[in-house]
Amino acid sequence: MNDHARYDHAARQAAHVLVDMVSVVNEEELPERAEEMGRAMSLAFRRITEVGAVTAAYDPDTRTLDLDLNPLLGAAVSPMNFLVTVLERRSDLSRDEIIVLLREFIDHRFA
Repeated sequence: MNDHARYDHAARQAAHVLVDMVSVVNEEELPERAEEMGRAMSLAFRRITEVGAVTAAYDPDTRTLDLDLNPLLGAAVSPMNFLVTVLERRSDLSRDEIIVLLREFIDHRFA
């Protein structure tokens, strides 16, 4: 398998794991299901590394750690772009307005 095919495979598998996470984690049900959701998230994080979406290489000579997150980032960005496009087509909101709303959500959620 060449590098591009390996990236595509890891990104596709990671994207499925991210969708699995969304299907299990419903923030409106917190804290009632927090423990169950936490277990599901832990399993998902392990699965992300198993599929090769995050890899690490340590060089003992330079004592540097090289992390490759590209498949994971692709797995997150591509579906997000898809959802923004679907929302844009099915609402009166522009792509820019949706992105502003998304940024506002992120700032509020992680404040």
